[in-house]
Amino acid sequence: MYILTFLFGLFHQTLAFNNFSVDALAAHFSEALSPGSQVWLPSSANYTFAITQRWTVYPPAEPTYILALKPALPSDIQTIIEFASLHNIPFMATGGGHGYSTTLHSCKNGIDIDLGFFHDINIDEEASTITIGGSVKFGELIKPLFDFGKEIQTGLAECVGAVGATLGAGLGPYTGLHGLVIDALLEVKYVTGTGELITASKTENSELFWGARGAGHQFGVVYEATYRIHDATNNGELVVATMRFHSSDNASLWEIMKDIGINQPREMSLAFQVNWNDEFGGLNIIINAKWVGPMEGALIAFSPFLSLNPIQKSITEMSWTSIYGSSVPGGGSFSCDRGAKSSNWAVNLYTISIPAFTHTLQKLARFYSDFPSSRTSVWSIEKFANSVTLSTPDDETAYPWRNTTIYTFVDLQINDDS
Repeated sequence: MYILTFLFGLFHQTLAFNNFSVDALAAHFSEALSPGSQVWLPSSANYTFAITQRWTVYPPAEPTYILALKPALPSDIQTIIEFASLHNIPFMATGGGHGYSTTLHSCKNGIDIDLGFFHDINIDEEASTITIGGSVKFGELIKPLFDFGKEIQTGLAECVGAVGATLGAGLGPYTGLHGLVIDALLEVKYVTGTGELITASKTENSELFWGARGAGHQFGVVYEATYRIHDATNNGELVVATMRFHSSDNASLWEIMKDIGINQPREMSLAFQVNWNDEFGGLNIIINAKWVGPMEGALIAFSPFLSLNPIQKSITEMSWTSIYGSSVPGGGSFSCDRGAKSSNWAVNLYTISIPAFTHTLQKLARFYSDFPSSRTSVWSIEKFANSVTLSTPDDETAYPWRNTTIYTFVDLQINDDS
């Protein structure tokens, strides 16, 4: 769930550009790249506006760059990678900027290949496909598809790069209906680590296509991807319920989630968030439940939670185009703000242990008490029906965790006292 199209070149802890000064590198690429490309130094005016900034700047997960390049053409990406590889300069490609790994700091004094100019969206209504560039974000897919009466499974946050999230699997509120985002993927176009242009699909470079779906970040920079799209479910309408509970209700909420189990309706997605809110007495549990269908079915599906009398609730019918405005409020660190010091720790679960969930909540409560400045930290729990996900054979893609029933992560905000 943690989303960026990236490729490491060679990893070096010291300056890797050998006999080249930064100015010399900038001059070289200004001449070597096509006229529509851009070369940026971190010290340049407007750098933070022109170049995609990372969601988290937590040091272990933050690469550092001496230069940012915005290629205009696939051949420009080739030129950058070939030169960087030849001269042992580390590099990484940035799509949406939300990819997270505690190894990203290994890219020191490298080149940022910003895919911002690979931003096209093309829909083929007759073929029911959509082709997008490597920097397109999930939120940018919604309205164009809606206008064609179509939809696609997307991620939970509008600001995450669609291609980067896809390569890891891709999870979101329509996973129950259509499966993982990789299950919609039909074709990817790569520039490999040696600078080779390669197209991968079920019929072309099929082994690479197998690996791309689940481990796609390992093989190169994906600058374009094509997906299968679906007719809009329920005429593009859904029901969204947001319910806030005191933390004292936690055991009952975990019990309901456990009872839903593997029989969760395909139309329903659940996103729990444990966070701190002074206005509502401190530690809260918020549930954002979505039902892709009429209100009548939603009220039945949500009734176990509603029976606990949440301290705050809203239930709304809305268009799919508004789905990203309906996410959990008070989300703190996993919003689309850039530059937070966020440290993420995620786990896939296959069963629900109520004592373990309760113990985790108690530990988070102590953390909030001991480190008040980190109360923007959150614990997120996501649950989707996985019958469609499981219908894809396990050996069809490289993604190995199709039988996951709960996706959970703690997003810690690392501040001065923590």
